[in-house]
Amino acid sequence: MKIHVVPAEGGRSAAGHVLDRLLDFEHEADDELWMLLDTDHYTQGTHLSSFVSVITEARRQGVHVAVSKPCFEFWLLLHHVEESQMAALSSAREVELALRSQLGRYNKTNLRSEDFPIASVVEACSRAGRLDASVAGGEIPSENTSRVYKLWKALPSQLPTELTSLGA
Repeated sequence: MKIHVVPAEGGRSAAGHVLDRLLDFEHEADDELWMLLDTDHYTQGTHLSSFVSVITEARRQGVHVAVSKPCFEFWLLLHHVEESQMAALSSAREVELALRSQLGRYNKTNLRSEDFPIASVVEACSRAGRLDASVAGGEIPSENTSRVYKLWKALPSQLPTELTSLGA
């Protein structure tokens, strides 16, 4: 099994676009497919039914889904901040501002590896797991959380030595 990242293209990050690109990606039969999704505005109003349909279709196709509410940056912030300090963040903008405050600068299109050292992934996974255990809502969390930790835990044979505790 190999790890591949299939990035959004042209700003097309809606769940349906992500699933289409992922399903079109050439991969081996034993590769696991994962979608990392934000709730952002996709769970509001008329977008909700489409978001739910895409998650349902992803599951039907054998694709794992890891949702972050309100945004992927919430996962990145968990590398630096205790989960108890993040409950009050109510929007993607607030999360991004908190991340920028924590790091001094932040550019979502140019992540710096030194801001997210491999050793911080274990702590982020622990924080996310504790937080997620207290969040209701099923597939679409009702409160802030990030389920990216589930992807890390699914890759024990692929993990660097510093992260082998995640597979336990």
